[in-house]
Order: sequence, then C-alpha cells, then structure tokens
Amino acid sequence: MTLSDFTAIFIGMTANKRELRLDDTIAALSTPLGEGGISIIRISGVNALDVAKRLFYRGSVKSLKKIRTLASHRVYYGHIVAPESDAVIDEVLTVYMKAPRSYTAEDVVEISCHGGMLSSRRILDAALSSGARLAAPGEFTKRAFLNGRIDLTQAESVIDIIRAQTDRSMDFASHQLSGDLSNEISNIKNILKTMLAYFQASIDFPEDDTDIKYDDYIPVIEKVKSKVADYLATYDEGRIFRAGLSTAIVGKPNVGKSSLLNVLLKEERAIVTDIPGTTRDTIEEVVNIKGIPLRLIDTAGIRNSECVIESAGIKLSRDKIKQADFVLFVLDASAPPDDNDLEIFKLTKRKKKLIVANKSDLVKDHAATDALLKSHFGSTNIVRISAKKNENVEQLRNMIFETVIEKKVEQEKERFLINSRHRDILTRTLAYVEQIDEGLTGRIFPELICVPITDALAALGEVLGETTSDDILHQIFSEFCIGK
Repeated sequence: MTLSDFTAIFIGMTANKRELRLDDTIAALSTPLGEGGISIIRISGVNALDVAKRLFYRGSVKSLKKIRTLASHRVYYGHIVAPESDAVIDEVLTVYMKAPRSYTAEDVVEISCHGGMLSSRRILDAALSSGARLAAPGEFTKRAFLNGRIDLTQAESVIDIIRAQTDRSMDFASHQLSGDLSNEISNIKNILKTMLAYFQASIDFPEDDTDIKYDDYIPVIEKVKSKVADYLATYDEGRIFRAGLSTAIVGKPNVGKSSLLNVLLKEERAIVTDIPGTTRDTIEEVVNIKGIPLRLIDTAGIRNSECVIESAGIKLSRDKIKQADFVLFVLDASAPPDDNDLEIFKLTKRKKKLIVANKSDLVKDHAATDALLKSHFGSTNIVRISAKKNENVEQLRNMIFETVIEKKVEQEKERFLINSRHRDILTRTLAYVEQIDEGLTGRIFPELICVPITDALAALGEVLGETTSDDILHQIFSEFCIGK
C-alpha cells in the first residue's frame, strides 16, 4: 500500500470517526514536505522499536547489520531497507527514546534521512507497512497530553510556537510551554481547594467550630479575584502579539501607500510610480513592529473612477477597510486635504487608526501643515514621514506600537493571556470568584459558598485539560499539522 493510498483511507476514516486508538503505533513526517537538508520521520507507540528493527540496519551499505535493539537516547548511523524488497532506501541517523523520556512519553524512534519528498515518503511507507499507522493531525502532542507529560495549556502553546511570527510572540508561547500559566492556575486551584475543604468541614462538623472564619477568607478571595482579573486584562494585547493585526494601508491614489509598504518591509515589494492608480489589487505582507506581527495590506487608491479594473480594486479596498483591525490612513502632506481624503477618513471612522502624512520632505511650514490636518481630522494620531527619503520611519513604528498597544508594556517578558479559550474560561471563573466574595461578605450559609467554589475549580480544570470534553480536545488538536 502506498502512502497516497493510506492517506486517502485515513482521511476517510477520520472524517467519520474522531476518536483514534491510542494503544497502537503511529508514524508521520515531522518536517515540512519538500526539499531540505534533512527530513525526520517520527514513530511513537508500544511497537516503535519493533518497527525500527524491521527497517533499520547499522553500518555502511557494504556491511549492513540487522539490529537486535537500540540503546535509548543514542544516535546510530545506518540505512533504511525496504522490508518487502530488501532494497536500500536511504542513509540515515536513527534515535530511539525509551518511554517515558520522549516527546509523547511513549517509546519513540526518529529517523533523520536526506531531505526530499521521495526519500521521506519511501521511509514512511516502509514504517506504515511494518506495523505503524499514519498519525492524525496533532496526535503526537495529543499523546503527550493524554500521557500526562504536558497539560492542555502546554499542548496549545506548541502550535503557538509553530505559528509565532515575531520574537515577542515566540517568548509568550515559550513561557506557556514552560508552565507559567499552568503554575498560576494550579496555585489558584490550591487556594480554592483549601477554602472548599474548610467550608465543607464546617458543614460536616458544625459542633467543632461554631464561629465560621468569613473575615479570614475575604482577603484571600480578593487576591484570587485580582489575579484572575489581571490576567484577563492582558488578553487584548496578548491576542495582538500572538495573532497580529490585519492592517489596511489606505488613501487616495499617488499619496505613497506602496512606498509606505516598501519602507516598512525594507524591500521593494510593491511597484511605485508617479502614475495615479498603479495599484489595482491588494498586496499583503507581514512586518514585525516591536514584536507585533502586522499583516499589511496595500490597497488600491480610493477615488471615483470609470475604469472597470480600477473600480474593482477600489471596491476591494473598501472591503479591506471594513475587515481590518487597524488602518494606516496615508495623506499627501504637501497638499491640503481634499474631498477625497475626507471621504476616505469617514470610511475609517470606527477603526483604530493612525494618520500618516507622507511626503513631508516637500513641506516648508510643518507647524501650519499640522494645524491644518488637525482642523480636518481632529485629535487622531498623526505622524509625518517621507517614505521616499526614509525619514521619521522609526517614529512611525513607535507610533504604530503605541496606538495598537494602548497600555504601556514595561517588562520585556511580561506574561500575557494569548488564547481565546483561556479567556472565556477565566471570564467564567471570575464570575464564580465574585460570587464567592459576595457570599463571604454577606456571611451566607457555607453550603451556598461551596457551590461557586466548586464551579470555579471545575472551570480552572478546563484550562488545564482536567475536565475538558472530547469535542474540545478534537478541536484543539485538529489545528496541528500531521507529524506534531
């Protein structure tokens, strides 16, 4: 059976059945498809070593030796031999990692072969015909979670690391992988468990202590409430660092939108001419602005046009403004704003934006120009630049950051909440904690206080994956690529 045949069967199988067996052995290519220095085929499960024994021979082609076993965490040089034909497939390095000291906490074998689709495909085919099955998307990480090596927040951070586009977003994901959020959640859970045990004891043994210590727990729960609220307050910024912002560069024709894109990217990505209406379609690129991935969209200049092609581009520009998270509204600083500028400004009325007054090198009286722009556009942030001469571009970058991140971020490695699932659960948790606080202040019956404490503990368990449904797990791990 070829890899393509197996993949077709596998896709059909997983389309109808979400739950896959976790007591068998899986294999997949763990490096991207295509040409490269090396490719890595990962095999995990109870029979991983047996699969390797059928494929891997030590030594050179002239002196191949079939292996009986492999020592854990050692690199072996040899060749992969097709089990059906005894033909040598490729020269490889092989590592065996005995459970639980592996990524999945199972027996794992990793085979490093020459990069390229044919070699890696043949080795994977050989592994599949030797007792392994093709892994589902994210199944290696899912096994690591189910085997207790990582919790759910750490599993989710793996895909954030893979998708990170800036050093800052990589840092936040790495902190989560190392257990920062898990530790915070566990600390809060321990506080609530202690509180729950006390109030349950006061219910079960009322004769032991008639004076319930409500006042002792009020500052404790206030501290918990503050911690949860502080984490929630970082979500908007954390989401921006993690996912970035869709940023539309808009303005009328020939104001320098494409030049602005090029100067931010530090490369000639867009065609720049003196002819108005050069850009007919959108151009999209990602730029790193102090750790924030901005997905820049250079749009067609907006104006009234009878050209069918240009009109289509202008319509697309208007759509991009509606869809954008952030807008860079570009003006020609050397000329007074006209009706076209004012109309475009109205389109961005409900958007977080920054006005970029380009061609400032042609302006003689900057104070008068600034006053004129403010009279038309009010207190909206305005920054003067010359994209052509690369002037004030660093100030523009700083202004973009300050406009997008409204709160001052002082610590280089400040913790942020970056996952919407965590945000939703902690929002519920905060509501439960507020109920606990109200109950303590009102000195209600211990039985009633125990209810929101139990609810808060269950919610926090969802964050860590202790009380998470199969549907949620499937949704999380299905976002991964096969091989991770």
